[in-house]
Amino acid sequence: MRNAEMFNEENDFALQSAKMDQVIEQVGCKDNEVVIIKSVDDALEGDAVFISDFSCLGSSVKEFVDNFEQLVKKGNTVHFVREQISLTDQSQMETFLKQLQFAAMFGRKLRSAVSCNNLAVAAKVGRYAGRPKGSKNKTSIIQEKADEIEFWLQQGESKKWIAEQLGISVGTVYNYIRSKEEA
Repeated sequence: MRNAEMFNEENDFALQSAKMDQVIEQVGCKDNEVVIIKSVDDALEGDAVFISDFSCLGSSVKEFVDNFEQLVKKGNTVHFVREQISLTDQSQMETFLKQLQFAAMFGRKLRSAVSCNNLAVAAKVGRYAGRPKGSKNKTSIIQEKADEIEFWLQQGESKKWIAEQLGISVGTVYNYIRSKEEA
């Protein structure tokens, strides 16, 4: 068995390394070979994986869960240094994973409820989501700019350049091209 360490590059490496050494000693893995890994793919089966903090495993809950599941499947023990969490057996890891999945689901439902509430409050005071009535829609924007978009496309300019020059989004340029193909 070896100690596999993952660091968050944004944090001070020396500070993380010192904390990592303390945790390794506390867990009783100090006699193992120490290697630094860049991703969970580099962890071998049975490694004691020391991760500086949660952010090393992913930038979203889904990415975190996927990477954590990968470590669990390899039979690794997982130690989060900053959070001071050590998961050394399968049941602890499965419980932790279920808690993460619950937290993610709760977060989605909470954001949805807050959005619905905010829309209801706005409607009560006469404000509604979306474009105001009578405002230009995508079709009218495309019709207004069609000649200019077509001209620049024929000149070989990039879609991004055209959008910047005309003060429209790149998506609007693509919508114009799509509408032209469909006609």
